[in-house]
Amino acid sequence: MEEFPSSSGSEEGFVPDYDFESSFERLKDSACFPARLTILGLKRTNKHLVMRELLRVKNAQTLDEIKDAVVAAYQDLMALEIFDAVDIVIDGLDGKHPEACSITARFSEKSPIQVHTGTYVQGQEGSVEASATLTNPLGHAERLNLSGEWGSRSTTTYSLALTRARPRGLPYLATARLYQQFSSFERWSSFTELLRGAETSLSTEDGRHLVGAGIGWYRLADPARRASRSVQQQFGEGVRSAIKYTFRHTTFSGEASFPLEGYGVSATSEVGTHSGGPARGPFFKQRCAAQVALPLGPAASLTLAGEAGLLLPLRPAPAATPSPITDRFFLGGLSGASLRGFSQRGVGPSDVRRPPPAAGVGAAAPPAAPAAPGGRTRDALGGDVFCTFLGALNFELPFEATRAAGLYAHLFVNGGNVVGLGPACREDAAAFASGFRWSMGAGIVWPTRVGKLELNLTRVVRAREHDRVKTGVQFGFSPPAF
Repeated sequence: MEEFPSSSGSEEGFVPDYDFESSFERLKDSACFPARLTILGLKRTNKHLVMRELLRVKNAQTLDEIKDAVVAAYQDLMALEIFDAVDIVIDGLDGKHPEACSITARFSEKSPIQVHTGTYVQGQEGSVEASATLTNPLGHAERLNLSGEWGSRSTTTYSLALTRARPRGLPYLATARLYQQFSSFERWSSFTELLRGAETSLSTEDGRHLVGAGIGWYRLADPARRASRSVQQQFGEGVRSAIKYTFRHTTFSGEASFPLEGYGVSATSEVGTHSGGPARGPFFKQRCAAQVALPLGPAASLTLAGEAGLLLPLRPAPAATPSPITDRFFLGGLSGASLRGFSQRGVGPSDVRRPPPAAGVGAAAPPAAPAAPGGRTRDALGGDVFCTFLGALNFELPFEATRAAGLYAHLFVNGGNVVGLGPACREDAAAFASGFRWSMGAGIVWPTRVGKLELNLTRVVRAREHDRVKTGVQFGFSPPAF
């Protein structure tokens, strides 16, 4: 192996001696070896971190091989997300060694501090988010993020996360996070949840595989004192710990939000336990989704999508104790398990709420309690098994303005069902299928980086008693499935 020293120098006077692109075709198969490496522009970044990626060129024997190694190193260096720019130039060394070349890598590091603020609207709730990120403070491609999110109705979250890309040069993303989250589900299920915990995860750079683990303390309460008996059974404090694995894979062509052809699958498996709370014991949770897009022309496609989930308590007598309500699946609306034409969390098992405290303390609950905010008289309980189906015909609108904005239209048929595994909800497959709710409609879709905004005109074809139907105009946000 030829000598391959590294050196640092000033950026002044850095000018390539020749046009690399025009010379490449003529010289790409010529024998060539790297003899010198110069690194410029590093201030905070550890030099070893950069050398680890660039040293792959040592084994190259032709200019073409050096080019391939440099491109791969460039991609991995930018994947660290600590550089604004990386410029790598291959140049001749001197006349005495015609087969030798020098490599000069010039780096522009990102600002060490980034501050972000924003406002968002999801469904009927607005939120304000603020975050501050320290990028590469110790020089090992780490990022420290402190963030807060304040919802107008139901959620307040604070988190501190440490992320490191390509730990030890491996193609993974490692994350550790501490958080506190307060969530109010009073509009739907008459309880609030305070959660404090820690979690860690390791994912591949392409996001296809993720392994994570977490532990958290939680407290469920009913400040309004109107929760149904089924929800009251869940109140108290406990500790939840779990490990999970997530797999995602897509082959879609076209825009990810408007795929013309291909398929996508995702699956999340989780095993954990609750201790100290009313719904204690181990559990297994599985959620799967699949979608296929069939082309119907240059600007239209048929999308078929399905999603299913199972929450299975791993106790000797699963029906003796209800599953934790915070782990259950909820159906309806556009967020979570989507079912258009119904209100958010408006489908599935429910129980009548208690009357307000002034209506009588200790008295038996009447068949219908006075409505809480949102007009609900029953608590959504969620279920342990759910399944949804969506068939949609997607097509571009014949207007230049809508095409420029990325808007498109769809005609859809949507169905789904959710049930519990308790004694009162044991159903065979045929009964589960016959309990499907169905809706149909048309609408306008506006894709964004974080999901899709939909304005739909819906009609419910089949509903069941106590479902909250929302026929007519429905506007909401649908998070990305993959």
